[in-house]
Amino acid sequence: MNIGEYLKNKFSEYKIDESNIRDFADAIFSSGLDIKNWEEIGSALKAIRNRNMSVDQFLKVSKYFEELMEHQFTLTTVKELNEYLNERYEYVSEKISYLKGIIELKKEYKALENKIRSMNSELRSLELQIAREKYRYDRL
Repeated sequence: MNIGEYLKNKFSEYKIDESNIRDFADAIFSSGLDIKNWEEIGSALKAIRNRNMSVDQFLKVSKYFEELMEHQFTLTTVKELNEYLNERYEYVSEKISYLKGIIELKKEYKALENKIRSMNSELRSLELQIAREKYRYDRL
């Protein structure tokens, strides 16, 4: 299958008519971007799809990045910030898991403590019962 047929099949899967395809192709070729840029854009779009982002969410993120760029943030800075935020997210997630584990351990500790109290109470009553029996036996 040649590239034209492939593209025609792909676009027909999404029910896009030919005028939209031409407009899209014109936009791509008039953008002045090279193939590497379009590959990066494609991988970004795949990432968006993999993260189940809606178009509105994507546009909000794009606007956010535009504002960052206006404030002299470079892509490197944004990537470093993203890495930092991902690290913080992992740390906070681990901390939350750790704290949940502690809460569960405290609950288990309280339950065991109550069980020990009831067992001690049962032991005291058994000791008392044994002492009474021993007293009765000694009296005989």
